[in-house]
Amino acid sequence: MKLILTAIAVAGTFSWAAAQTPLVDSKQLIEKATALYEQKKYKEAITEWSKINRSDTNYSNALHDIAYAHYQDSNYNAALATARKGLLYYPERREDWYNLIANALDDLGDEQTALKTYDTILQFQPYYYYAYYNKAVVHQKRERFAEAKKELEQCLLINPYYGAAHYYYGLNCL
Repeated sequence: MKLILTAIAVAGTFSWAAAQTPLVDSKQLIEKATALYEQKKYKEAITEWSKINRSDTNYSNALHDIAYAHYQDSNYNAALATARKGLLYYPERREDWYNLIANALDDLGDEQTALKTYDTILQFQPYYYYAYYNKAVVHQKRERFAEAKKELEQCLLINPYYGAAHYYYGLNCL
């Protein structure tokens, strides 16, 4: 009898808590956040994406968008922290998280760790052309044109339609 009463009390508590949690339409939040992001209102966009609950199926995308918005807003430490959180929660998207981590590290001035992070991506995803492209950008910024050219060639072998790589390759040929 005691067990039944305990079960009823616990079930009642959980149903009350569930009734108190408001439902959030993540599609509307994403649309609003994306519109703000496109207007370069990064902080406002982050606020909207942050309203999406971790148990929502769109949370992984929202977390990625939050990290990228921080990056675009030049808040590299926040981008780094958010991308690391994403890597912890969603390791199946590790190339995306590592790419954001490496980009933030590069912009924070940690070039060597950024390059190692791009190499980490290529160890498990050798056809991830963004990693080759971003390695080239790191080299290009530091006027190491031969290394940049090599990375761009690899990028373009994988994806010959990637326009940004063609642009940087052309800069290297000048």
